[in-house]
Amino acid sequence: PEILAGGKGGWLSEPGNAESLANALKNCIHEKEERDARSLFGYAFIKANFDKRIMFANFYQCLSELTQKAKTHH
Repeated sequence: PEILAGGKGGWLSEPGNAESLANALKNCIHEKEERDARSLFGYAFIKANFDKRIMFANFYQCLSELTQKAKTHH
């Protein structure tokens, strides 16, 4: 759900609910303008949030914080 940004980047369905999934798939197939808009939003969201440089910077920040905490607890 986070990657789909509450449905802006794709269709959501209830887990374990076949009818909900079928409805989401029908909408995706039959609503070309909506599908195109959600595709563009999803692509931009992934590109902005999951770029390898951004992910590496976030990972490095987490490691730095953990290292600092470990040093202050010794």
